[in-house]
Amino acid sequence: MNDDPNMTAEYPQTVPASSGLRWVLQSLALIRRQPARLLFLAVLLQLILGLSQVPVLGMLVILALPAFSAGLLEAFRLVETGQRWPASVLFLPLTRKPANGRFLLLGVVMFCLAGLTAMLVMGSSDAQLETELFQQIEQGNADALQQLDPALAMKVMLAALLAVSISGTISFFAIPLIWFHDLPMARALLRGLQGMQRNWRAFLVLAVGLLALLFPLVLLFVLILNLLSAMGPASVLLAALVMLAGLLFQLVVLGAQYLACRDIFGLPAQAGMPARPDDGSNDGSNTGPDDGQLLA
Repeated sequence: MNDDPNMTAEYPQTVPASSGLRWVLQSLALIRRQPARLLFLAVLLQLILGLSQVPVLGMLVILALPAFSAGLLEAFRLVETGQRWPASVLFLPLTRKPANGRFLLLGVVMFCLAGLTAMLVMGSSDAQLETELFQQIEQGNADALQQLDPALAMKVMLAALLAVSISGTISFFAIPLIWFHDLPMARALLRGLQGMQRNWRAFLVLAVGLLALLFPLVLLFVLILNLLSAMGPASVLLAALVMLAGLLFQLVVLGAQYLACRDIFGLPAQAGMPARPDDGSNDGSNTGPDDGQLLA
């Protein structure tokens, strides 16, 4: 952890390329400290994202996604400092002004960029594809993909991948800079992109490390998708395991995001979420929290 007191969001540090791999490994170590709590937040977020199919409410959920991501980053900060926290940490950024307005504005920017990317990739010839269907595919709904012919499905997957990549790139540092450093949205975007550009080698290594974790997960997902009808009840169990692995991968990415911000921009002291001090049992060898306290 970089404890340089002169480090600020205005002056991103340059870190070695090996930091990318270290972020992945340290993210896994942080998850091991409080796996049940972090997985509970990841599942809760997925349940909330399921509301994105509801008219009007769904749009609000999509726009609030940066704030929910900040809540998970705050959880990682509390894990690293050895504290226990309630599940309401996920909603904390939505209650804090002016951060909540900045996150909603960032959500609008991300949504517009994703829509523009989809339009450019799909082209006018594929206008018959309904917006709702594309949103389901972007969120990983495999059933929605099966409704398309293979050629169109490939274009949709490419559009969704590009949309997620662009949105993820611009928000990677913007979200923690808004939350931890209290930066306005536009400045957070600019400083975040500057930090990524200055440390492109570390992020290249990070991408390789994350792909190495993702590749077997994708292979397993494709295998289950092909055997879904033939395996019967066993396929449901395997699908649940793949979903669990997907949530763990999501947590690894968020942990790496937190650690990268910590090393490149530093983490100023802030009140954050009221949390319980660690009682000494969470020393890194702890495999999980008291499940009865998750909603405390």
